Amino acid sequence: MANVSFFQRYSQKENHVTNNTLLVMRHLYQNSPDKLEQVLRELLGDDKIEIGPNFTQQQRVANNVPDAMIAQAPFSLYFETKLSQALDLGQLKRHVESIASQRERNEVETILIGLSTARMLTKDEDSIATFAKERGVLFRSVSFSDIRDAVLGACADYEASLRAVVEDYIDFLSAQGLLYASEDWMLTVPCGVSYAENQRFGIYYDGADRPSRSPCRFLGIYKDKRVSLVGLIKAVLICTYEAGEVFVQAVERGSSDPEALDRIRQIVEATSYYDLKGEAVRFYVVDGFEATDLVKASKGPVRGAQYLQISPIIGAGVSASATAHEVGERLRGKSFL
Repeated sequence: MANVSFFQRYSQKENHVTNNTLLVMRHLYQNSPDKLEQVLRELLGDDKIEIGPNFTQQQRVANNVPDAMIAQAPFSLYFETKLSQALDLGQLKRHVESIASQRERNEVETILIGLSTARMLTKDEDSIATFAKERGVLFRSVSFSDIRDAVLGACADYEASLRAVVEDYIDFLSAQGLLYASEDWMLTVPCGVSYAENQRFGIYYDGADRPSRSPCRFLGIYKDKRVSLVGLIKAVLICTYEAGEVFVQAVERGSSDPEALDRIRQIVEATSYYDLKGEAVRFYVVDGFEATDLVKASKGPVRGAQYLQISPIIGAGVSASATAHEVGERLRGKSFL
């Protein structure tokens, strides 16, 4: 049996991704079993999942009533990981058959998660779930974006060390191209001397050697204890500049249309305090920044780029068609930790 490793040894990408997914869950468990329980309940849609022991008194056992009991219900959670949308239905059924035969000997709560870049079609998930239920196994289709939302939701802003691990895992998933852009998340980045140019050209830039944080729909600009600008991310491009011309090295999101490239050229030429001409730079291009006023309520500045879920802040859901203006208005006067 291969244990989860801090320094992964797998050459196959699926095993690498699975190892890191289990690793972030182990970090959550080591911080608090309740956090892992929260994540699994959200992913599985099952409030009965319990992690850790239960403490009871005067619990009848057969014809006797011991004074106290500490008990822990066993369960097994299996993953089948694909780095695409496609999960093999035949392979999932074979997994269920194998897991069910093991379950008959152990009599434990048994769960199989099909993990991929997008959830299965409803008819396919229902078919596998029914097949699994008949054999005493619970099946759920889960996307990497579902895991991103769940692990971030279990991690409070003030838990700096744990949040750093979780956000590094999300950056890893992003770099592997396993996440889709979520309408409910805003990438929040601190800006200092570049604030005026960021606002003027509708662009935030970062070193190309840093993690890509493209799978958020919105970008928030933070300065002086508040997010004061929010934009809808139009494109994420890695570019170089030479002799008045912008060269696209990679398109991580959207497209490299002439209008975006012209704005990139303008911000490179207008920026004198950073050398944006000498190396590859990642440019987050937004469809114009809108003014807002989202205040950081806790002490100290933000540590760096971080992910903020919008719906808990505004107390309502965010539609897939929401504009930066709408989100900016709804964030105005609100706060985050």
